Amino acid sequence: MRQLAAEGLIVSRQGSGSFICPRDRAENGSHPITVDQGAARAFKAAMDSLDQVHGQAVSAIWTMRERQQASECSAELIAKLRELAEVAANLQNEAVTRIVEREETPHAKGDDF
Repeated sequence: MRQLAAEGLIVSRQGSGSFICPRDRAENGSHPITVDQGAARAFKAAMDSLDQVHGQAVSAIWTMRERQQASECSAELIAKLRELAEVAANLQNEAVTRIVEREETPHAKGDDF
């Protein structure tokens, strides 16, 4: 958030309800994007990139003439996907824990992820 403020991208800040606005939108008077909207867009872009990179890795493996190399690369891909799945599971568990804690705390304000 400090970096966004330094770049003049934070329009207003109210607890966890900060608003950011890309430079081109700030200049032409467009509406700001909330942090959650920006994070959701960044997540969608990251997922699209992940799909693209995964497809490239699969295509590269399929085009390998050396089956041993293809097998080794497939094993490496499996290991990486398992690693990513473990990190995602940990993120989900943390999110669920925070949801439960928030529901148990009557006047909880904001989520600090």
